[in-house]
Amino acid sequence: MLRGSSPRLGLMILLLIGACRPSAPAGGRTFDGREAFRHVQAQLALGPRYPGSPGWEAVQRYIEEHVTREGWAFEVQPFAAAGLSGRNLIARAGRGPALVIGAHYDTRRRADRDPERPDDPVPGANDGASGVAVLLELARVLDRPRLRQEVWLVFFDAEDQGGLEGRPWILGSTHFVATMAVTPTAMILVDMVGDADPQFYYEQHSDPALRAQLWRIAAELGYGAWFIPKPRWALIDDHLPFLQRGIPAAAIIDFDYPAWHTTADTLDRISPATLEAVGRVIERFVEREPDELEAPLKPPRLLSGSPENLTAGKANDNLRLSKALGGLNGWMESACGHPRCSAQRSGPSFPTSVRSAAWRSWTPAPTPFPCCWPARGSGPPDGSSPPSCANETHIVPSLYWRADAPPCPFGSLGRSV
Repeated sequence: MLRGSSPRLGLMILLLIGACRPSAPAGGRTFDGREAFRHVQAQLALGPRYPGSPGWEAVQRYIEEHVTREGWAFEVQPFAAAGLSGRNLIARAGRGPALVIGAHYDTRRRADRDPERPDDPVPGANDGASGVAVLLELARVLDRPRLRQEVWLVFFDAEDQGGLEGRPWILGSTHFVATMAVTPTAMILVDMVGDADPQFYYEQHSDPALRAQLWRIAAELGYGAWFIPKPRWALIDDHLPFLQRGIPAAAIIDFDYPAWHTTADTLDRISPATLEAVGRVIERFVEREPDELEAPLKPPRLLSGSPENLTAGKANDNLRLSKALGGLNGWMESACGHPRCSAQRSGPSFPTSVRSAAWRSWTPAPTPFPCCWPARGSGPPDGSSPPSCANETHIVPSLYWRADAPPCPFGSLGRSV
């Protein structure tokens, strides 16, 4: 978009260009990464898209225009939460049991991980626009008359404003799930799916059966080098409210992205090939033939809402503390448990069996850490040595914890995206 041009003018130009492109006959389309990339370009041309901004208004019109042109029923779901007015956007097509494919469309109002421009808005090429682009291209290519289920393309609002002014994360998806009149059979989330150097690991909270199906499809399509069937991140994202409801849900996300929540999250980091890989995996999942269908997904076994509740698991996953499923921001742990730190806790106490943890502060905390240090290298503020860890530890307050075997009980931890 030209400097000084309005988001509305940019939107009109982009829609006119899109309307002039010839479309393939229905049923003969395949997910095209170049088309998805154009949707990323279009969103960036509208400017920042945080709730209440001109770009936020414009991108809603852009999404509506594209899904309704392709024949999808469209609905706006307004909501208010944590001082924000938001709007979830829902497109529906097909008949039968419901399948949700979701992405957030808002961008972060402040680039608080940017060392030079932390108060500037995040452009959101990958964190925001990429997921929306995949959904919009799916709206074009999915063969609606042949769908054996009702597909909901849900564009969630206010996912990425968490931690700003003390707000919680994933506001839109939390509201959406709380007000659903129909329970979907499954939910697939796409977030940060455009990086030119993709590494899609298993997200640890995702339903194991569903994510295994998706990653198996990726391997069959030749994307096995990008879809790595190993657990890595455990993330607060828009699939969590569905899991809390007992709905199998899986996140496709590449969180190994240095530009996350910085002003460097720009178009030059996005690859049409990556968008195409993700889109074709979902396209194949949705349009599988009856003889390709696997056993029905079982609802995931979830932790209870209480953060003090523990569940036994495998040897390297013998202790898990759940916070977000019980209210997403109901409590905050603001300090480490090292015996030589004067830790102050603002939430429920850890069990007595958990006596130490190595913490690393990787982003400014909404509440101060009285005790933060890297898992390797330097020690706590008083100069003592932290407990040794077999693997690197990532800790941030107000998220998820998983405790591994001693002597480092907190071996991995969720980040919010």
